[in-house]
Parts: sequence; C-alpha cells; structure tokens
Amino acid sequence: MSLLVIIAACDTRPRDAAGTSYVVDDFGDSVRVGPARRIVSLNPVATEFLFAAGAGERVVGRTHWDHYPPAADAVPDLGNGIDPNIEAVLGAKPDLVILYMNASNRRAALGLQAAGVRTLTVRTDQIADLTRLADLFAAVTGDRAGRIAVDSVMRSVDAVRKMPRPATPPRAFLMAHCRPALTPVITAKLRASTAGPPTIPGGCAETRQPPAATQPRTGVPWAVPWRPQRQPAAPSH
Repeated sequence: MSLLVIIAACDTRPRDAAGTSYVVDDFGDSVRVGPARRIVSLNPVATEFLFAAGAGERVVGRTHWDHYPPAADAVPDLGNGIDPNIEAVLGAKPDLVILYMNASNRRAALGLQAAGVRTLTVRTDQIADLTRLADLFAAVTGDRAGRIAVDSVMRSVDAVRKMPRPATPPRAFLMAHCRPALTPVITAKLRASTAGPPTIPGGCAETRQPPAATQPRTGVPWAVPWRPQRQPAAPSH
C-alpha cells in the first residue's frame, strides 16, 4: 500500500473532481489517463510511436498515409486523417483515438468525445515536441517504450548541435515527395545524419516539395538548381 501511495504522490498530472488523472491535448481538451486496448491512430507520427512502444498489435485503425513501420500496412485503413469518417472510426470500436491537431479535425474530435471515446489530438510538426508527445502517448496508452526511442533520437540531434560549424556550411537537399516528411522522428534522423538545418551547427539543409507535375520523376534533376553537396535518401513507400 505504501508503494501505491508513493506512486500517487509522484503523479503531478491534474485530476478531475472524481480524482481521475488527465492530460490536456493540443485542442485544450482533457483526456483521461490510462491504458488503451483498441487504438485508432489517425496521425502517422502517433502510429510510428505506438509501434515503437510495442503497442502496434493494439492499433485497430490507421489513415491512408500510415505506412511506417511496414507492419502498419496490416492495420485496417480507415481513410483520411483530416476530417475523418467518424462512422468508420467508431466501427473499429476503439477506446482511444489519436488525431492530428488541425481545425478540420475539431468536428471529429467533438463527435468522438460525444460518443464516449477518449480522443487525443496533437500537433506533430516540431522536433522540439517529441519528448512532450512521447509523454502524452505514454499517459493515454500505458506504454513508455516509445520514450526510449525518442530519447535516442534527441541524443543524436544534440550531438549534431554540438559539432563545430564548418567555415563554409554544406548545402543539403532532401527530396521527400514520395512520403511527405510528416514524421518528426524521421526528420530528426535525417537532419542528424546530414548537415542539419541552420539552427544545428554543421550546415544548412533545404527541404523542397516539387510541383505535382514533376513528382513521378527522379529527384536528381529537380535538385540540381539548388546545387546541393549532399542529397540524403528520403523514406518512401
């Protein structure tokens, strides 16, 4: 009993009137803390986190764009992650839905909450958010292994930041049209393995999205005008 008291005392998360712990998502909504058994992830970053945390077998729905890790392809495709089909999501019988924070998803978040489904909505655009996101996902799924993967990525990024800046920073070009660079974890790894953006000593990176008409072509001719010294391979599916 004393151990339970100590654990409860260390939990500094806010609690509701019934004493239940909760976290606040990026819409400002309160989401109850606790394990999830059936998770619909309509956010590619969240899907990657869940698999990294060993919770992939509990993911029962994803978007068209969730293809990493490869095992995610075995998860039922529920359509778009922006303004999703609420009926299709509820049909998967989830006890947790993770959405991308976008104004177009507000209706879905409210609809799922009204149906009694825990819904966590997060913006997943910045490398600086990785640690915060790992803690949020751990709180609402009950799995903390994803935090280990994030810590590893952040150590790599920090190591690159500490590298001495060369007298002439190299120019790096990243072609990412096959799989949009929506995943901060992947982006962090790519940045750490190349010159890095201007905020990371060691060089400046340029990420460009080609016009739709040029997307079927190889990235090499399209990259030439930017005269890159490095062109790391982007993940694709």
